[in-house]
Amino acid sequence: MKIRPEVVLKHILFLLVLLATARLGVWQMDRAAALKESARPMVEQPVVALSTIAKPRATIAEPAINRMVEMTGVYDKSYQAPSQVDSAGRTGTWQVAALRLSTGSGLGSAVLVVRGVGNPLLPVGQVRVVGRYEPSQFQDVANYSPDPKVLTRIDSALLLSSTSYDFYDGYVIASSESPPPLDHPVRVPIAMAPPHIPGFYWQHLAYMVLWWFFGVMVLLVWLGVGARRKT
Repeated sequence: MKIRPEVVLKHILFLLVLLATARLGVWQMDRAAALKESARPMVEQPVVALSTIAKPRATIAEPAINRMVEMTGVYDKSYQAPSQVDSAGRTGTWQVAALRLSTGSGLGSAVLVVRGVGNPLLPVGQVRVVGRYEPSQFQDVANYSPDPKVLTRIDSALLLSSTSYDFYDGYVIASSESPPPLDHPVRVPIAMAPPHIPGFYWQHLAYMVLWWFFGVMVLLVWLGVGARRKT
């Protein structure tokens, strides 16, 4: 018996809709689990070398966000990032410096470091920096300035045309530097930020049940269409 193309297309459509409802149900179940996990007390993970969780010219991975990292290098250039808001809600101008790394697999690359508020003198020579690794800012938080040392947002992409470094994505908010700088900056608070997952736990579970209910209805309709064709 010859199978008509429209019948094949209809079965493919039913299959795609069935798979979509199943996947959407799993997605809502995962969101509910993630929301439940985010409600637990957050535990700080050990400090790791930046080069072990990230690579130059590669997008920051989700597990690397918020990690405490360490790296050693030499400060090169300093920038000002106005209108920045810290975890305590305070607005100020942050000093952002390019740190040329001298150890690890990122040798010869650079990462942006938020040293603190204001514009203190940069340390000279090798510096070991410990801080929290954050993703780049994708939206401008300050108005444009013709001064090339003023950043509208903290994003190494803004510096690619004026430097030759292989930058790490994101930036590090420094909590300490060793040896201690002579001109000590006012550090930016680096409270561990919990992941933001919109919605409520039971809301996601309800959506999960709803999507899977739709899937069962699609399956029943699919089976009914097949049964009618046989009769």
